[in-house]
Amino acid sequence: MKFVDPTKPHRKSGGWGPPLALSRFPLRNHKPAARILLRRRPAAITLRGTMQADEPEFSGGQVLQLTGAAADAARQAYAPYSGFRVGAALLLENGAIVTGANVENASYGLTICAERSAVVRAVAEYGPQMRVRACAITNLNQAASPPCGACLQVLSEFMRPASRVIFLGVSGWEDYCFDEVLPHRFALRGEK
Repeated sequence: MKFVDPTKPHRKSGGWGPPLALSRFPLRNHKPAARILLRRRPAAITLRGTMQADEPEFSGGQVLQLTGAAADAARQAYAPYSGFRVGAALLLENGAIVTGANVENASYGLTICAERSAVVRAVAEYGPQMRVRACAITNLNQAASPPCGACLQVLSEFMRPASRVIFLGVSGWEDYCFDEVLPHRFALRGEK
């Protein structure tokens, strides 16, 4: 983040002090302007990583459908503090797609990520026996958004080692086996 001298006028603030976008405390009734760059679904996605869209049982069309569902979910995110709206879409083994969005809270520790939101919804709709075949994560800010450690740990309860994790990375879409993004998950003694 660029340092702004509060003693000098700044063109974005319309006066003295930091620009509104860099203000530490949001103004009352002011919603931060998130850069929404993902306005329409892409016609094709080029994936980087170890998995490929043309592998059997997982088509490029399914990748587009999953990433599109994640983008739609991101539009529903509640992110009044950061303006960073994230969506996740889970492809379950039964073929259903379940989405989730991040939900922020003034007490930051209570914020829930999109991936965990989607898992909670999938368990509520399909029960604890459901399994995730693939998870796609995206955001409306066009920033890299791999899943965080907490989300990966929660996903590890429902994803198999070969399940796919697709996310917007630094240089484009990336696609990996779950075991590659979380090779050493926490497990209770006796768990597999």
